[in-house]
Amino acid sequence: MRNIIWYYYQIRYEKAEERNGVTLLQTEKGTLLFKEVYLSEEEIKKNIEVVQFYSLYSHQILYNIEGKIITSYQNKNYCLMAVLKEEQFFPSFASFEVRLDEVKMGELWSKKIDYYMQQLRELGMHKELLINAFNYYVGMAENAIAMVTRLENQHAQVKYSLQHRRVSYPIDSIHYYDPTTYVIDARVRDMAEYTKAKFFKDQLSLDELMDNIQVLNLTTEEVKLLYARLFYPTYFFDLFEDSILTEEESKEVIRILERQEDYENFLYQFFLRLKSTFALYEVEWIKK
Repeated sequence: MRNIIWYYYQIRYEKAEERNGVTLLQTEKGTLLFKEVYLSEEEIKKNIEVVQFYSLYSHQILYNIEGKIITSYQNKNYCLMAVLKEEQFFPSFASFEVRLDEVKMGELWSKKIDYYMQQLRELGMHKELLINAFNYYVGMAENAIAMVTRLENQHAQVKYSLQHRRVSYPIDSIHYYDPTTYVIDARVRDMAEYTKAKFFKDQLSLDELMDNIQVLNLTTEEVKLLYARLFYPTYFFDLFEDSILTEEESKEVIRILERQEDYENFLYQFFLRLKSTFALYEVEWIKK
């Protein structure tokens, strides 16, 4: 790695530390973050433009000697950036409006389900736990798709902002301010992903979610979209993609299944609390 950093960036570092999929490099001028990236050069540039236009906090992307954001090495793409001051971070979910062409989220989710089904048919032999769990979570996803499709057919208006592909729990500034993880999406995306992540990793009360809804002053359409996103089980499908390629069943899948009844109750209490004010879509089976 030292040779890569020196050749492409003319930078020397004192020590390296692996942290949750990224590498932190300590230099005389501060901390650098080096990581594999999956966005294209243009997608990252678009995120940087949004960051600069709105004067947002973000790690600073460093260009390599070729004047590019992405450094390709052994068929993988990497990015180097200067890290903001490291600190414990608690999400406020503050947002700003960004214009975005209409996206058919229901269609995107449906295509993902088709892809996961194909993976299961091809690679799921002898994975009984994963197969049984998969059928349950596809059902949840279908509920989410039905809710989103209904909103899309009603031409519901929601606000878009800079969000993250995933929000983990606990959150730290190293990952939160990484511009290669940003996506432009409905401003409830981060809130939904944080809610699911914290629920299954720790504990999360309905009152905490209500407080976050109040902070953003969500509209009726946004609360409905949030409810749909809470149904869509990204926490399972992410594990599914990892587990389907391994020999052993994932312990994380078992941990999620053990909390699923609690999560059903969480969704139902959310519905009961907000159904009158926001006319939420009723899902019969979570009453049981």
